[in-house]
Amino acid sequence: MDKNEMIQILNAIANKADPDTGEEIIGLSDRVQTAIYKALFELSNNHEEDQVKNKPKKTRSSGLKLNNNEKELFNKLREFRSNKSKETGWKAYWFGANRALEEMSHYKPESIEDLQEIHGVGIKIIEECGRDYLSIIKEHVENPDTNKPNVKNPCKDCHEEIESSRVSNNAIRCISCQDKYEKNNPDTVSRKIDEPFGTREDFKSMSNKQFGTNTQNKI
Repeated sequence: MDKNEMIQILNAIANKADPDTGEEIIGLSDRVQTAIYKALFELSNNHEEDQVKNKPKKTRSSGLKLNNNEKELFNKLREFRSNKSKETGWKAYWFGANRALEEMSHYKPESIEDLQEIHGVGIKIIEECGRDYLSIIKEHVENPDTNKPNVKNPCKDCHEEIESSRVSNNAIRCISCQDKYEKNNPDTVSRKIDEPFGTREDFKSMSNKQFGTNTQNKI
């Protein structure tokens, strides 16, 4: 028996219908029906995730370090997940594990296609709350809290304080966001390497000259 058949049978039973005869099943309690729906949810999610594996996900490292702005978004997503769990009676992680919410907060997907790149997000999660997650992310991005106290030079992307050493150079992003920007836009970034003391070859040449002078003086 393959997964498709199992899903069809469970779906029929959940709707109080005998999968073989189509007759109504009498005496199916709400508790049993709920358990079947939950099992069906898990099975469907795993099955549909297998079907979309032909589109490989981007390799992303776990253990992201979120900045304060991303942590705020993470808390919003987690609050929604908690409310969704209470509303449906399903476990919170069924709507995405913490790692999934962390990646959403960091990468900020803008479409369903982007959301599918997030670790642990399958078709079922997208169907249940994908649009809700995207809406929360969009609202957070479009309405940043730029009026935070003590933020005199906010970063263009995360709205956190730009490091003082960068402010003097008229930087518009903090180091973390600048690195992220350059990785995502390698063709549009041209870095200027400042070498106030000359190149390595200049230093080597100067050292050789100095060494020669010292040697001659000794002689």
